[in-house]
Amino acid sequence: MIAFSIFNSSMFIPSILYVGLAQTMSPLVSFFHQEKDYSSVRHVAKKALILVISITVVMALVVFIFPNILY
Repeated sequence: MIAFSIFNSSMFIPSILYVGLAQTMSPLVSFFHQEKDYSSVRHVAKKALILVISITVVMALVVFIFPNILY
């Protein structure tokens, strides 16, 4: 039960990063879309996607390389 609790708590780290990224990206995309600057909308969305994929890959690698961290 303790291992599940630690694993559950460690899953909050990427969630916090994803929510922060979405909250940061939202006003930028809104502003650029309102200004009809669609290239900037694509740029922000592309950067956000790259960050999300990078965070996911890093967290997956940490779990696979150091599985004992979760115990």
